[in-house]
Amino acid sequence: MKIVLQRVEYASVKTFGVTIGEIGKGYVVLLGIGNGDTKEKVTKMAEKIKKLRIFADENGKTNLSIDDVCGGVDKNSWYNYFTKKTKKSIITSLKVRCITHGKSRKLYSE
Repeated sequence: MKIVLQRVEYASVKTFGVTIGEIGKGYVVLLGIGNGDTKEKVTKMAEKIKKLRIFADENGKTNLSIDDVCGGVDKNSWYNYFTKKTKKSIITSLKVRCITHGKSRKLYSE
């Protein structure tokens, strides 16, 4: 599993110029689920992310979690994390490193 997490004040997702999702303060999560990732691993990582204290309080000190600020989460499936870069090109190694679309989608949506 590979995750990129970004704290945001506002974020939106657009497809072909149409907004399909948006949040105010919260996280943008880019998520790649690979072979060997289980529901338990995904749940454990979600709990870790939920407990991160990376939002500022009224004194400017960074010690509030996403629950403390009633933030949103915009999660995005991003299988491109599982690629190999060579001198000539980028080769997606889906058969080696990524799980099937059905399994990935199930873990992602849970």
